Formats: sequence, structure tokens, C-alpha cells
Amino acid sequence: MVSRIRKLIQKRVYDILSHKNGTLIVFIGLIIIIVSAFHFGEAVIEWSHEKYATVFNSYSDNIGSKSFRKRLCLPVPIDVVYTWVNGTDPALLKQLSQLRYELKEEITSTQETKCTFHNCVPSNLVVLDPVLNEEISLLKLQTMNKLFLEANKIFNVHTPNEPKRNFTFVQFNEQIVDNFTSKYVILDGKNTSVSKVFYTSDLTKQYSMVSEDIILMTGFPHTLTSTELKQKLPEKYQPSISDIKLHIDIGVAVLTVPDKIQFNFILELQNCSIDGKTPTFSTANYIWELRDFSRGEDIASSRFEDNEELRYSMRSLMRFAPWVHHIFIVTNGQIPYWLNMDNPQVTVVTHEELFPNKSHLPTFSSPAIEAHIHRIPGLSDRFIYMNDDVMFGKEVWPDDFYSQSAGHKVYLTWPVPNCNDGCPSNWIKDGYCDKACNNTECDWDGGDCDGKSGVQLGAGFHAGYDTASFGKYYFHFGSSLKGQMLHFAAYCNTGCANTWIADRYCDTACNVKVCGFDAGDCGVEQYGDLYGIMLSKDINTYHIPVGITEAYFNLTEVFSINGTITQALYNINSVIRQVAVSNKYHVLTIVLLGKFNQTWLNFSLHGHTGEKENTFSTNFTVSVDTSKDLKQEKTVTSNKTMNESDTEEEEDIVILPALTEKERKPQIKMGKEDMLNFMDRDFNSNNTQLPTEIISQLYLLETEYKADELTAKGFRKQLQKLKSSLLSPSDVKLNKVLRRLLWLDNEDFEDLNSQWYLNKSQSVDNHIGLPWEVKNIMKDIKIVSEDNDYGTPTHHGRRLLDTFGDSLRHVNKIYNKAFGFDSRKVPAHMPHMIDKNIMAELQARFPEEWDVTSSHKIRHPKDMQFAFSFYYYVMGVKDEVNSSQVFEEIDTDHSGVLSDREIRTLAARLYDLPLYLELLTGLENLFLNCSKSIAPETQDESVTELYYDKNMPQVTKYILLNCEDFTSLIKEKFKPVGRYKYTITEEDEIAFKMIKTNVSSVVGQLDDVRKNPKKFICINDNIEHGSEEAKTVKAILQDFYESMFPIQSDFELPRDYRNRFLNIKELKEWKSYRDWLRFWTHIALVLLVIITIATYFGDKIEEKYKEYKKHSKLKRKNSNSSLLFNDSPDLDNTQSIINV
Repeated sequence: MVSRIRKLIQKRVYDILSHKNGTLIVFIGLIIIIVSAFHFGEAVIEWSHEKYATVFNSYSDNIGSKSFRKRLCLPVPIDVVYTWVNGTDPALLKQLSQLRYELKEEITSTQETKCTFHNCVPSNLVVLDPVLNEEISLLKLQTMNKLFLEANKIFNVHTPNEPKRNFTFVQFNEQIVDNFTSKYVILDGKNTSVSKVFYTSDLTKQYSMVSEDIILMTGFPHTLTSTELKQKLPEKYQPSISDIKLHIDIGVAVLTVPDKIQFNFILELQNCSIDGKTPTFSTANYIWELRDFSRGEDIASSRFEDNEELRYSMRSLMRFAPWVHHIFIVTNGQIPYWLNMDNPQVTVVTHEELFPNKSHLPTFSSPAIEAHIHRIPGLSDRFIYMNDDVMFGKEVWPDDFYSQSAGHKVYLTWPVPNCNDGCPSNWIKDGYCDKACNNTECDWDGGDCDGKSGVQLGAGFHAGYDTASFGKYYFHFGSSLKGQMLHFAAYCNTGCANTWIADRYCDTACNVKVCGFDAGDCGVEQYGDLYGIMLSKDINTYHIPVGITEAYFNLTEVFSINGTITQALYNINSVIRQVAVSNKYHVLTIVLLGKFNQTWLNFSLHGHTGEKENTFSTNFTVSVDTSKDLKQEKTVTSNKTMNESDTEEEEDIVILPALTEKERKPQIKMGKEDMLNFMDRDFNSNNTQLPTEIISQLYLLETEYKADELTAKGFRKQLQKLKSSLLSPSDVKLNKVLRRLLWLDNEDFEDLNSQWYLNKSQSVDNHIGLPWEVKNIMKDIKIVSEDNDYGTPTHHGRRLLDTFGDSLRHVNKIYNKAFGFDSRKVPAHMPHMIDKNIMAELQARFPEEWDVTSSHKIRHPKDMQFAFSFYYYVMGVKDEVNSSQVFEEIDTDHSGVLSDREIRTLAARLYDLPLYLELLTGLENLFLNCSKSIAPETQDESVTELYYDKNMPQVTKYILLNCEDFTSLIKEKFKPVGRYKYTITEEDEIAFKMIKTNVSSVVGQLDDVRKNPKKFICINDNIEHGSEEAKTVKAILQDFYESMFPIQSDFELPRDYRNRFLNIKELKEWKSYRDWLRFWTHIALVLLVIITIATYFGDKIEEKYKEYKKHSKLKRKNSNSSLLFNDSPDLDNTQSIINV
């Protein structure tokens, strides 16, 4: 049988081979068999891959193409998102320059009738820049341009500070200047800007100059006319005042005083009162808005040179984090010339793909871009967001960012800038009304300042500093304006401003008797030297002896040792230097000013005696009289006694000058270098009172010192240099102690010390952001607030430090309202792991704020900072605990009914230990009462609990959910719990290096990174690329990158190759053209094949066609013959016979 089959197969094979097309048939058969084998194998492999993909693929689908199954705790894919821009792109620079021009034009159109500086009023002057030639007279200027036909004076001026610049002022009458609009005109062959000039008492603005004949007067009754006001002034000064212009809307009077001697006398005028109000006189300062669009050095390509940080950052990913699944690079359409676009693990994403609202494009704001990166198509649920200047220096794993047990790991650095100067975050909503916090920026001290009558006592309140007495208690500018003086009343002791008393910080200069020993901030050990009074419940009137300026009240008899003062009020009186309550020591300290006649002070204290329910309040009056100086009286008496008793020998008596307590101490003579050891200790990165940019610089300096990058001597030198950069030489004497001078309410004093805020040191904006944000080229573009137009700034106003610091305040204020007041810090500049679902939830909760952020073309004070917003949302959002959750947690046996044991567990959670029988009985009675008041429940009788109390109902989930008393108890006892887990992590693994143009400093910084590698490294480029040393620094930086990451990644093209297209748009256009060309090429090839086949087999095709035609003809002929046969009559008859 087998042999027969074999012979049959052999015969068939021979028949096929003997056929004329046999070889072709065999060849085609072999091809079919081979293709089928491959197809079968592929199907088997795919089936196996799909079957085990959930086990293996998630561990090996990464940029390193390696399996990390034994290392990764969670096999979820984690992507990396970069934001990158090529700052040297000419097209980008052109767009940036155009945006800057448009913003300035917009500001020009909105600021023509607005000025937001302090006491800012319009003048009758305009300024020309650049300065005109001195040979150009007023008549010639009028002939040069009809704009100046109504001018009546022209003169040149120069700025007093470096760098000196010259300008030309042109004077008009006020009606013409009021309708004046800034513009550019051609004068003397030059493009000249013409801008309105304003008067302001702010003496710190750039390109501003002090007037020699204009005085600004504030604090006068607004009902007076200019003539009446002049008559109210001292008679001896009235003739010297040639003109008074009133601006009643903001309470400013402009006095023109041509006589320089009288000008100086009026400025020094102090004891002047007009209808009960004390006016303030200050020198006018010329200010204007320079709008010079012709100078474009700040947008030169050399300022934004690319050091290829992105290339080396991606190399660090390959080396230290190869588990990353995919890399997305978000750009404005640019492509790095070295990027391998064919690598499937990297994708370039444009802004157009992310922004839902295309009207927000183009944007040059990093917060606006960051607001949408979670929208990247195909992005993993958790991704790592990195700037291109951030890289890894050691092995990094996902659990460095997030773990199931610890949650999000948050790396924090320095504190968020204060909401207002002199108002630390821990002062807000602390139960005391702090004047420095009593403003809109701080939400009225978080509600502590509720607007009640009187003045609430608390740290930071400075009694005598009301708007009606600025001139009395504050400094003024001397006639020469070469130095400034403070009135004696602003300081109780040398180096101790009144505002430092009771500021919750022990100031050595204030820990003296004349300052009330800092009102308890330094303890009460020395209070025995003060005049003390025991406050009694039965006495309402007290007297402090004549001449006593420091006294205290002991409050323990009224409020007990365990009591607390919750509110303290008193009436404003000019005799008060400072009043403060110390709950810690239960004392009320009063520090008074000298040389005041007898007056009465009214106080009102509210609090409790230890238990909040046992509240208590008391009102009392204190009589004070400081008109006599006890020290002087004692000195006179002593001299008289000595002269009377000393009759034997008369000697010349040398009266020594009075010395302060500080001056009476031994003095150590030291050199300039030694003085560094005695700088005040508040100057560090933990002092939230310092400006944002200073905290940032100090933080960087301290990090370098801790890393042994700086010696102790070098650290002190850098510290001194940073301090010196903050204060101009004229301010040094005034600011011997660099502490909270900004807490003084006098706006002029804030202006005088504005060098604290000026950008002589690097701004925080230099730390992060796009190149133009790092270089801060938009710094001269001010965001105008409509609320402050011509508004008189309040005495608690603040200065804007920088947009980054302001945006942190903005988010902090929003989160204070949403999640409660808290002391928050700024996340470190490092990679951040973001959960895109949480980010979507965050933006859904604050949609308007994020939409506003997205709409900004450049960085803005109202931006939602990305990392700060995300992490503090994770830390701040909480969920209320409900009865259902409590029941599920307590019902450990999952029976649906609470047993006696489980009820005891519930009671332990609800009440303080130990548990008494009354508490357990009360809880059971609560359940019993609830079971009677709610509708009965259909219950499974098979599940029941036997209770000790036979009357006890079955405590089911139904009872707990419908019992209002139990729900209220749950809300009271169970506080809201955080929705997400998080852990605050130390910043030991973070290295931040600010690279500047100093070669030796750069070498030291980079060597420190080599010696002490960290997981997260930021090399921030702050190089001045136009300087001579810039090339050397850049070469050193490039050498460092190559030494750290010499191996090319798979994302790079070979060194000899460059991308043909450096813009996504051009690349897409080329791809579209390529696809179109490929389509028609394929069509042409198909046609060519058809034509070739037709040409090569033409004869056979024709022969086959003829055969087919002949066969068809024959078939048709046979068909016709059959029809004829069927129609024959004989055939029909024969058929009929057969049928019969």
C-alpha cells in the first residue's frame, strides 16, 4: 500500500517536471512553503509576546532597551518631558523683539494718564532722549517741530547716579502737557523719544532726578483751596512759595519754592499743624517712562547662546535613568540640530499641539507652557518634568520621586517671599492683628484684623506711625540730599527702630530699658528695672509716675497663669512709642515717647483664664506724663549737691557727654576683615524678611560653603560683598544694622532703603525659565495695575521684587484661601515627577487662574507656578472623613454590624483616653436614640450581635449614616485627611551651580560637582556671553560636560551629521511634499510594470486573445446549432411518441 502511494506521488512529480511549465510551478511552490513557514513563526512569536507582555514588556520598554524587572518597584511606564528653546534662532529673536515692542506700545497707550509711583502727580514738563545739543535754543526747537510751539523753557539735566545719562527737559503750561502723548520725533537728525514727566516722592527709580525747587506736601486737609492752604502755612514761609498746585484726588500739593534757602527750611519743617493734621514735606523727584525701542542689545543672539545642555541632559538619562520609557521635547517648533528624529523613543511636541486655546500663541512664558505639558498625547500617567539645564549625576530610580508607602517626595528649599514686607507667614492668622500683615496682600492678617474700632495689639504694630503724624516721627531729606536723617523718635536706641520692639525676635540693640527690653522678646529677667503695675479686676484707673517712659502691667491676677489674651485694643495716641502683649510672660509692656504732657490711654483686653469657655475682658485707663526727664533732674540735683559740699578746693568740673548703653561698653578695634565676624546673624537664607533675590543668593552661597567649595574666609567675603551690593554708600550709616528696616510704615523710609530690592545681585528669575526669562530682558516692562492708577500707596505698601517672587505670592495667597494659611517653601530646581491626573484635577479646581497663566505672553506676577502649585496641591488638598468610612474601618470582621469590641474601638478613636464608663454609656445611648428616631431598617436576621446591654439596637451602617448626632460627632473628632501621600525630603542630593563669567569660580564649582556627585545637578548659565572671558568659561563648561557624559546617546546623530530642518513646520512641509511625491512615484512604478509586462508578453497575449476569440466564436456557433435542433417539428413528434 505504501509503495503504491509512493509510486503514485513519484509519477505525479515526474508529470509536473515533464510539463513545459513544471520548473516554474516548483519554484512558486517553494516560495509559498517558505513564506508560510515564516508567517507561521511570526504568528507564534506574536502570540507568545502578547501572552507575556504584561510580565516582561513593561520592564524593558524603555530608552535603554533593558529589563529592570528586578529593580523597578512599579512596572508602570514613566516618560520624561523637556521644555527647550534655541535662544540663538533669528526667527525667535525677531518674534521676541516684536513682542517687546508691542508690549511697550500697549503700556504706552495705557500709561499716558497713569502713574503708580508713590505720591506721583503730573508735571508741566516733557523729557527728550537722547539729549539735544546745547546750541539748540527754544526758538530753534520750536522751528524744528511744531509739537513744541507752545513750549516756554528748555534745559538739559543729567542723572546723579552711575551710569550718568543726559536728557533735555522742555517746559509747557499744564493744560498742554495733560493732553500730551508720548511719541518719537526726528530732532537734529536723531530719532528722539518724547515722554511726559511726573513728580514723585520716590527717590529710588532709575533715570530719575531730584528737583531743586519743587516740594511735595501730603497729610493736609483736603477741603482747603490752594490759597487757604498757603495761608495756613507759617507766615515766614508764605512769601517764598510762588505757586501751589493741588491734587485733591490723591492728597498731594505741589509747592514751587525758587529760593533754595527757604526750600531747605520748608523741608525741615516738623512742628507744623494744619487744622489738626500734621503735613509731610518731601523733595519732588522727576520721573518718566523711557520707551527706547531703538536699543536692541538685550535681544542680541549672543545673550542666549546654547551650550547644548539638552544633549548632555539626555546623555545623563541614558547613563543614570535608562528605565525611562519615552522622551518628549516641548518646543515652539524648533528642532536641535543634533537630535535623531528617527529614534522611536523621542518625540518633539510643539506648542500648537498642547494649547487648547490657540489665541494664547505664540507665547514666551515658561509658566504658560508648563501649564499644558500634561496634555501631551500618549504621555504616561506619571512623568518627570525637566529643564534642559538639569541632569542626573548618580543612579536615579522612580522611588526617588514617588513610592507607594511615602507618596510624592517633595524637595523644598527657601521660604516663599512674604506677602508684605515685615510680615512673616507665621504671623498670619496667629490670633493677633499685626499691622504689617493688615492689608489685602495678606488677607487682613488672615482675619486677625477684623476691622474693629481701636488698634489691636500684636507683633509688628507700631503705635505712633499713623498717617497724620508721618512728619513727626519720621525722617526727612536734608537740603543737600547727600545724606539722610531719621528723626530721633523713630529709634528708641541706637540701632533699634521702634518697629523692632515686640517683633518676636530678640534684638540685642532693643534689649535695653529705654526700649522696654524689647517688650518681652528677650525675656522678662530685667523687667525689675521697669516700673511695674499689677493689673487688678477691681481697679480701672492707673497712674504712671511723671517722667517714666517704660512700664509694664502684670496680667496674671486677671487672666491667671494659664490664661491667654486673645484680643487687645487701645486708642491711638502720639505719646505711644510701642505697646505689646506677651502671652508667654503674661505682661503688657508700654514704651512711651518723651516730652509729652499728661494724657490718658484707654486699654481693652479680651481673653480666657485657661479654658476657652471661660472668657474674660477688662477695660482700664492709664495716666501718663513724660514732660519731665528724670535723668536730667537727677544730674542737676547731683551737681548742686556736689557744688555745695565741695568748699575746700574748687576744681573745674568736666561734664562728659551722654553716651548710649552700647557706647559705654568696651569697644574692640578691628580691621575691615575682622568686622565680617560681627555681621548680624539675620542675614541668611532662612530669614523670610529679606527680598526673594537675596534669599536665593544666600542659599546658593551657603550651599557652596557647606560643600567646602568656599573657605570660611571666602564665605565671609562673599557675604560682605552681597551686603555691600544692597546698600549704596550713603545708606551705610543709616543702616548699621541690616534687619527689618522695611517694617517702618513711612513710605519714604521704604523708598530710601529700596536698594534692598534693586537688582545689583541676581534675581530669582535667573534661576529658572527660558533664556529671555533668565536674562530678564523684559525687566523694564512694568505690569500696570488698574487699581493703583494715581492712587496714594498706603503706608504698608510693598515693592515688587521680581515676577517669579510675585507669582509665588500669588499662588500662596490662593492656596491660603483654599487650604488654610501655612508657611510654604519653594520646590528645588530639579526634575519633578508630575501626575497628570492630579494636574488635571488641580486645573479643574482653579480653571480661571490657569487660563490666565496660559494667556500670558511673558512671565507675569499672576502666573501659577508649575511645581509649586502641583506639590502644594498634593500637600494641601484634603477630604472630609464621613460616617461610612469610619464604619468600614471599625467593622473589622466585615459583618455589617458593630460588636461591643468594635464600639469600644470606635470610642477610643472619638474620645481622649482613658475611656470612662460614662463615655461608653453615652455613645451607646446615642445609638439607641438614633435607632428610635429613624425609620426601621430591613436587616438580614442571620447577622446579629449580642450586646451586654439588652436594649442596645443592632449598630449597623444604616444607623450611623442616618444619625445626625453621630455625623456631627465624626466631623468634630475626625479632622480632614490628606487625599494624597507625600514626604518632605532633604535636599542633600541636589547640586545647584550658577555659572557666571569668573573663570576661577567656574572651575571651582565644576570641580565640586566632580568631587561630590549628586543625583540632581543643575548647571545654570548666567554667563555674559559678550565679555572676553565668556569663551573660556564656555570651553570649560563644554569640557566638563564631555568629561561627565562622553558617550553619545541613541538620540543623537553622528558627529558628522546635522538635521536638514531645524523647524517642525519646515519638516512637516517637506514630509508632506515627500509623501505626495512618493504616492505619484508608486503610481508611476505600477504603470511602468504594467507597460513592461504588456510589451514583453505582447505576442503571447495577442495569441491567447485570438484563441479566446476563436473559442468564443466556436462556442457561440455550437449554441446556435442546439437552438435549431430544438425548433425541428419531427423532433417534437418523436419526443411525443416516446412519452406515450
